Amino acid sequence: MQNLTDERAIELYFRDFWTRTGCDELSLLLRDLVFDSAVNNDPGNAGRFLQRALGVPDDGKVGAITRAAIATADPLTLGEAFQRERTTFYTKLSTWKGFDRGWAIGSLQFRSRLCASPSECFAITTTDPRLSQAPRREITWL
Repeated sequence: MQNLTDERAIELYFRDFWTRTGCDELSLLLRDLVFDSAVNNDPGNAGRFLQRALGVPDDGKVGAITRAAIATADPLTLGEAFQRERTTFYTKLSTWKGFDRGWAIGSLQFRSRLCASPSECFAITTTDPRLSQAPRREITWL
């Protein structure tokens, strides 16, 4: 890692995270979301979150079926569904109790960029009951 150049790092991130998860075919709204998930949750998991959000088979590989579904999906609806999948993933991790607030807030940040008011941003929910039991924390909206 000491000898890793910026150029090489960019090349690796582009190949291993951006391209592998189909970010080049996503709307501007979704690119950051999926790329961040690929880096932080693994490209396979990011692909599965995307596929589950689209309602297509979830093998983690963004192929022809996933790309066709992306082309017809509403970006906002897809982004919200993606975040629900990602948040559900977080709640199942053994480390959820220690990082719950930060991860939940991070999941809400996508929606906060699009909301007219903070109350609209809390519309994201998950089917996992552990999320609703997370300690409440006031969030400063930028």
